[in-house]
Amino acid sequence: MFLVNGQTYFGRYYDRLGAYAKIEDVYYLQQSPGSDSTTTDSRLVRRGRELHAPSSRMLVPKSAILFVEDLSDLSPIALFMKQDRP
Repeated sequence: MFLVNGQTYFGRYYDRLGAYAKIEDVYYLQQSPGSDSTTTDSRLVRRGRELHAPSSRMLVPKSAILFVEDLSDLSPIALFMKQDRP
């Protein structure tokens, strides 16, 4: 799920009636400065492992969604998510 503010979330997407869509088993990319000043390191983070311990599902206003696309079974992100499931 790609949002209009530039954030990207990965997980199981459910289009719901009404103004909100639901995404479960949510992951997002977290970027940090790389070893030199010209690169960034990215890692995939499962939602719920943050300090405030949110649930791993989110309701997102449909007006905030730019587009949604499916990942292939061979996607590195899909493979990581499958391996990381509890």
